Amino acid sequence: TVYRLGYYGGARARPVMSLSRRSVASSPPLEVDAVTGETVVGVEPSFQFSVGADWLSGVYLLRIVSNEGVDCHATFTVRDERIADLVFSQPVLTYAAYTSTPEPFGKSFYDGDSGGPETARGTQRATEVSLDRPYRDSGSGDLFRWDHDLITWLEREGYDVTYVTNIDIHQRPDTLLRSRISVVSGHDEYWTQEMMDAYLAARDAGVHIAYFGANGAYWRVRLANGRNGRPNRKVVCWKYADGENHPVPTVLFKDTATPMQSLWGVDFMDFNDFIAGPYAPIVPTSEAHWFWAGTEIENDQPLVSAPIMGYEVDRRNFSIDLPPNSEYTLLASSPFEGQEFGRNWAHTTLYRHTGRAWVFAAGTTSWAWGLMRNEFKHPALHRATQNLLKRMLADSDRPAPPAAMPTGSISSRPVDLSLG
Repeated sequence: TVYRLGYYGGARARPVMSLSRRSVASSPPLEVDAVTGETVVGVEPSFQFSVGADWLSGVYLLRIVSNEGVDCHATFTVRDERIADLVFSQPVLTYAAYTSTPEPFGKSFYDGDSGGPETARGTQRATEVSLDRPYRDSGSGDLFRWDHDLITWLEREGYDVTYVTNIDIHQRPDTLLRSRISVVSGHDEYWTQEMMDAYLAARDAGVHIAYFGANGAYWRVRLANGRNGRPNRKVVCWKYADGENHPVPTVLFKDTATPMQSLWGVDFMDFNDFIAGPYAPIVPTSEAHWFWAGTEIENDQPLVSAPIMGYEVDRRNFSIDLPPNSEYTLLASSPFEGQEFGRNWAHTTLYRHTGRAWVFAAGTTSWAWGLMRNEFKHPALHRATQNLLKRMLADSDRPAPPAAMPTGSISSRPVDLSLG
């Protein structure tokens, strides 16, 4: 069954297509490139279906259940070309970076998640990963960790959203110019230089940026052709491994001419355990700022029922220049106990670029949890997020979208799926 994620009278997805049961071929042997560690799952497409002309732009999920009860997923994004208030980017490059399927021999960009022998480049992890294999967590990647809550909240609140992946932004930087607000969700860590340049150009052109995450644009990667020559199906990230000789080295953005703080206004600070935490409460500041209007928050008083700071957090780095701005506001400064640097403070910030765009940085990967999850949500975060988007839309001089969302604007096109 294919589902579109969103908000439907309390349900957080709706079925759009059911597919008949069918037989699939067994997977051929797994191939792991001895030099790069790229894990190749050599499965040919098992079946094909077409995206309906009436399917709205959105993030979709195909759920597949085998006769043995194995439940697996494939996620994809349906695009359109219309102007919309918001554009949401699904961070599929980060999904791929953390994926080590099929286990136990598959490799990700992380030593601890990578099986098999070391590569010829001297790393346990891979320096190249394929997008032509299932993501981790039964194929959904980090969709249900960091993205689904925000998608649900945006659609429940009635915002006009169009959807893309970050590969779309890499290929067509002007994608961001079709919106008034560019929305970046919880954990969008791996970017190409083309993506960074696209966001900087959009901001300079007056597109507001709502960054509801942390650790975004941390590692710079390149895209390359996949095993069948398909463009942009391989992610390359050496992470300072010996031997990389390329004019665009795959290093931390902090070590390039465009550090992440040049866009967000904050830098990566620290992390804690994803499962165990501890997650810290957000501690608001600047109570008189319009961002907090109607929330009844008080300066330096933690929202104890909203432990949303973690698992990764950002803060302003005083050794790196801020973006050109006419206003820079610290909205929250939240004590945080990190695994690498110990006690520090995570920062939630907002700045007004000299090109008039607002740029909001949540400073945590879990902001959307504070909007949707019962054990994290708080009415002040709901109201503040509404305030933010309302102000961004009001302050936009970019073209407004059509009054009615068009239907039938998506051309029918096939989707190939590989199962094994």
